[in-house]
Amino acid sequence: MPARRLVLQRLIHGSCASALALAALASGSTVLAQSSAPLRIVVPLGPGSGADVSARFLARRYEAVTGKPAIVENKPGANLAIGTLAVINAPADGQTLLYITPSSMVINPIVEKDLAYNPQRDLTPLVQLTEGPSVLVVRPDSPYKTFQDLVTAAKAKPGTVSYANYGHYYRFAALDIERMTGARFNHVNYKGGGQANTDVIGGQVDVHGTDVSGARPLIESGKLRPIAQTGLARHPFLPDVPTVAELGHPGWDSVVWTGFAVSSKTPPERVKALEQVWVAIAKSPEFAEFSRTTLGATVAPRSGQAFVHYLAQNTAKYRELAKLDAPARP
Repeated sequence: MPARRLVLQRLIHGSCASALALAALASGSTVLAQSSAPLRIVVPLGPGSGADVSARFLARRYEAVTGKPAIVENKPGANLAIGTLAVINAPADGQTLLYITPSSMVINPIVEKDLAYNPQRDLTPLVQLTEGPSVLVVRPDSPYKTFQDLVTAAKAKPGTVSYANYGHYYRFAALDIERMTGARFNHVNYKGGGQANTDVIGGQVDVHGTDVSGARPLIESGKLRPIAQTGLARHPFLPDVPTVAELGHPGWDSVVWTGFAVSSKTPPERVKALEQVWVAIAKSPEFAEFSRTTLGATVAPRSGQAFVHYLAQNTAKYRELAKLDAPARP
């Protein structure tokens, strides 16, 4: 039995998947095996980022399942546009994937007036892989002991509570909290989460909404204190930290998702084959464990029209939040 088929069966049977899933994955692998070129996964961020780490793990899983090579290419810059355009302009043969997040597919097209691409026109969403919450952190001796303390202060004296953001997603999450609670923060924009965490610890800024995996070591060492998290359910890393939904706002959440897209010109049969393989990989126990322990995220596979619908919901949400950000806020 060929090695590729052995690995394929182990992946499926090891995760107790159905015979139907095995057949679908085998079908997808057969179509993809027709190409001798390696699969390229373009990450529009630099080496060492969470997206980069995830993409390299996924490339190894793809190789194990299909027996075909996969490479990761980092193409950062221009607020994700360089990597995105590299995929759009590549041959539309299904051999080049874009690692996507809310910023590249939803938020940038809303906030960037001269964006060089249109995701709805130029890209086909392939599969959603994961989603994860952010966590609101303060310094250990902060006067804001709870999320409600923070909101109460930001409502009583608008603009006096400083809120560190980096990237459009985290800023929009803060705006959504404002919309929901009536609070008004003094938004302080950063280029990355590391410096924002440092400034919260040092008392230069009051609160920071950031990714769980990045904040976890600082929380565990006692340098930061979490007051709320933004998923619908409590994150396994933060079992004692309440969600915003629990704190009087049922149904509210704000998560960062990841996934893959291809050029919109990719033949439908290639798109379908890629969907079948990547959904199976996303549902595997290996990826679930990696996502939980390394990314601090949960597996959330969506594909086809379900993923398109989810992106449309995201777009509608962020369009409304963008209105709260205009005219420009501090």
